[in-house]
Amino acid sequence: MSDSDLFFGILCITGYLAPISFVLNDTHTKGQEKNFWLIAMIFLSWLAWLAYITSVPNLLKDMFSSWLPEYLFRSPAKRIKY
Repeated sequence: MSDSDLFFGILCITGYLAPISFVLNDTHTKGQEKNFWLIAMIFLSWLAWLAYITSVPNLLKDMFSSWLPEYLFRSPAKRIKY
Protein backbone atom coordinates (compact mmCIF):
# COMPACT_ATOMS: atom_id res chain seq x y z
CA MET A 1 0.00 0.00 0.00
CA SER A 2 1.46 3.31 -1.04
CA ASP A 3 1.15 6.61 0.77
CA SER A 4 -1.36 7.92 -1.76
CA ASP A 5 -3.59 4.86 -1.23
CA LEU A 6 -3.48 5.41 2.51
CA PHE A 7 -4.28 9.11 2.11
CA PHE A 8 -7.18 8.30 -0.21
CA GLY A 9 -8.54 5.73 2.27
CA ILE A 10 -8.38 8.20 5.15
CA LEU A 11 -10.07 10.84 2.97
CA CYS A 12 -12.89 8.44 2.07
CA ILE A 13 -13.48 7.45 5.71
CA THR A 14 -13.48 11.10 6.78
CA GLY A 15 -15.92 11.98 4.00
CA TYR A 16 -18.24 9.17 5.07
CA LEU A 17 -18.17 10.11 8.76
CA ALA A 18 -18.47 13.91 8.31
CA PRO A 19 -22.27 14.01 7.80
CA ILE A 20 -22.79 11.62 10.72
CA SER A 21 -20.79 13.84 13.07
CA PHE A 22 -22.69 16.87 11.77
CA VAL A 23 -26.06 15.32 12.72
CA LEU A 24 -24.76 14.11 16.09
CA ASN A 25 -23.64 17.62 17.06
CA ASP A 26 -26.67 19.47 15.66
CA THR A 27 -29.16 20.93 18.15
CA HIS A 28 -32.08 21.37 15.72
CA THR A 29 -33.22 17.76 16.00
CA LYS A 30 -33.79 15.59 19.06
CA GLY A 31 -34.89 12.11 20.04
CA GLN A 32 -36.38 9.80 17.45
CA GLU A 33 -35.98 12.34 14.66
CA LYS A 34 -32.22 12.43 15.24
CA ASN A 35 -32.14 8.61 15.33
CA PHE A 36 -33.94 8.46 11.99
CA TRP A 37 -31.45 10.84 10.41
CA LEU A 38 -28.49 8.91 11.82
CA ILE A 39 -29.78 5.64 10.36
CA ALA A 40 -30.33 7.37 7.03
CA MET A 41 -26.78 8.77 7.18
CA ILE A 42 -25.29 5.34 7.77
CA PHE A 43 -27.00 3.85 4.72
CA LEU A 44 -27.16 6.81 2.34
CA SER A 45 -24.45 9.16 3.67
CA TRP A 46 -24.25 12.31 1.52
CA LEU A 47 -27.67 11.98 -0.08
CA ALA A 48 -29.29 11.79 3.35
CA TRP A 49 -27.17 14.71 4.56
CA LEU A 50 -28.50 16.91 1.75
CA ALA A 51 -32.06 15.84 2.61
CA TYR A 52 -31.37 16.63 6.29
CA ILE A 53 -30.09 20.12 5.53
CA THR A 54 -33.09 21.00 3.39
CA SER A 55 -35.75 19.54 5.69
CA VAL A 56 -34.72 20.71 9.17
CA PRO A 57 -36.22 24.15 9.86
CA ASN A 58 -33.84 27.11 10.33
CA LEU A 59 -30.77 24.94 9.81
CA LEU A 60 -29.67 26.61 6.58
CA LYS A 61 -30.28 30.09 8.00
CA ASP A 62 -28.22 29.30 11.12
CA MET A 63 -25.50 27.65 9.06
CA PHE A 64 -25.15 30.52 6.61
CA SER A 65 -25.40 33.20 9.27
CA SER A 66 -22.40 31.70 11.06
CA TRP A 67 -20.35 31.48 7.85
CA LEU A 68 -21.34 34.76 6.17
CA PRO A 69 -21.16 38.36 7.45
CA GLU A 70 -24.05 39.61 9.56
CA TYR A 71 -24.92 42.53 7.28
CA LEU A 72 -26.17 40.10 4.63
CA PHE A 73 -29.00 38.99 6.94
CA ARG A 74 -30.25 42.35 8.23
CA SER A 75 -33.60 43.56 7.00
CA PRO A 76 -33.40 46.69 4.87
CA ALA A 77 -33.99 50.03 6.52
CA LYS A 78 -37.48 51.45 6.17
CA ARG A 79 -37.81 54.52 4.04
CA ILE A 80 -39.31 57.61 5.54
CA LYS A 81 -42.16 59.03 3.48
CA TYR A 82 -42.40 62.79 3.32
